[in-house]
Amino acid sequence: MVAFSENLKRSLHRSLDFANYGAKEIITVEHLLVSLLWDDDVIAGLKACEVDLLSLKNRLRSYLETELEEFTDFDKKIEPQPTANFQRVIHRAIIHVQSSGRTEVSGAHVLVALFAERESEAVRFLQEQGVTRLVVVKNILQAQKNGTDRIVTKAKKSIIDKSGNEPIKADKVFICYRRSDSAASAQIIFDRLKLEFGIERVFLDVVSNPPGTNYVKSFDEELPKYNVMLVVIGKNWLVRDDEDAACRLSQDKDPVRVEIRSAIQNNIELIPIFVDGASMPKVDQLPKDIQVLIQQTGVNLYHDLYDASFEKLLNNLKPRLGLTP
Repeated sequence: MVAFSENLKRSLHRSLDFANYGAKEIITVEHLLVSLLWDDDVIAGLKACEVDLLSLKNRLRSYLETELEEFTDFDKKIEPQPTANFQRVIHRAIIHVQSSGRTEVSGAHVLVALFAERESEAVRFLQEQGVTRLVVVKNILQAQKNGTDRIVTKAKKSIIDKSGNEPIKADKVFICYRRSDSAASAQIIFDRLKLEFGIERVFLDVVSNPPGTNYVKSFDEELPKYNVMLVVIGKNWLVRDDEDAACRLSQDKDPVRVEIRSAIQNNIELIPIFVDGASMPKVDQLPKDIQVLIQQTGVNLYHDLYDASFEKLLNNLKPRLGLTP
């Protein structure tokens, strides 16, 4: 039985998210490629090929924003559908893994399979940076053939003690979000910060807590180790789906309220992150014990200007983590 790696699953979800954010009716191989550029299994190999990842992302986004038609009837809920090219790439990757006797399809396998779509803009953009199928196989899949199950990127900034041996304790970032409001955005933020700072310095509950973890106990023990909390706020951050205009935060045990309140009590800096066009709630919409959130300067993450707006967030975080902007 062949299964998708966890990284690849997230990449496929990102493909759908990017198509939705751009109001597209289809999910193309260009959506697939730009999503793979956050995949650990792909990034390490592309960096070995000396690919300019930021330039490649910008080329793909510019193409997706300007060349693909948007749907115009916003009253109808349209679920983007994968193109035949998209489906062929995934099918080709699965067949390759099955024929090699492996059981897991990674983003690296999908990237190799993508090169068969020779007429696509995705392949053209890769070739502009000197990346061919042969180069990808050599730099990405070779490590897997040598016995490693997955390439894990080493693109992270570790803080080393004066002896140059073990990493010293580093400041950390906690991502606070509401799953029904901004789960996809929180995952994208986590993936980007993980690559920038290392997975051990970024917390996202669904990734950082192993199955069976007592979240309340773990939260109480771990939170003091963090010095920054990102509060991800979408358009449905306040209002429940099943109760008209009922504020979730009015409940004393609301998980988001508990996390923010605990951060305040532990003198952890709060940085609001606004996604999907959301804005800061009014002071009278928040319980008194977390109203200090209103006083914090936030960052807007715009999907059409994602790299630029995320760069602003990174520049705010680096000094707080002891890193040079």
